[in-house]
Formats: sequence, structure tokens, C-alpha cells
Amino acid sequence: MKALVRAHKEAVLSSDREHVTFYFWQRPESGFNTVQLGNSEDWSTFRFTVDYPEDFDVVARLIREIKSRRIFSHIHEIVEIIRENPEIGRLNDTYHFGIGWDKEAKP
Repeated sequence: MKALVRAHKEAVLSSDREHVTFYFWQRPESGFNTVQLGNSEDWSTFRFTVDYPEDFDVVARLIREIKSRRIFSHIHEIVEIIRENPEIGRLNDTYHFGIGWDKEAKP
């Protein structure tokens, strides 16, 4: 919570306010401890966020599928569900990573 409060006080760019984790990892001199995890598979075409109504539709469909399969739902299983049901991924495929993230935008 302390880090979020500090980011709120220090953030100038509107993009830093919307995507607070970017504020943390773009400022190594600030003392925030961050780490980015890697993955051997490219999942950049999948949206695992809820920014738009279509994203919520994807999540709702995934939850229904997870319940019907009675699985815990590890990320690999979620990717498998989307691959097996491409119509789920098409619900929000008009959006992409970084959309709306303007580095120069002011509050």
C-alpha cells in the first residue's frame, strides 16, 4: 500500500496513473523492487486484463468454462481454453497490449 500511495503522490503522466506497475518498473532509481517473469511461450496475443466491456465478456466465458471443467485454472489451462474456443479470444481481439498507453500524456 505504501508503494501505491507513493506512486499516486509522485506520478505526473496520466499513463502512470492508469498503468501503475509501469511507474514502478520504469524508475529503478526510486528503490521500488520489481521483477518481470519470463515465459518460454509467446502469449502476447491473449488479453488477460479487464479494461473494456469485451474483456469482461472474455473473463465471464472463461469462468463458465473453468467451472464446467471443474479445474483450478492455471494460466496454461486458460490459454488452452482460449485456443480450443477461438470465439472467446475474438470477443476482445480489437484491443492490443499498450493500447491507450501514451507515454507523453499529461494528467
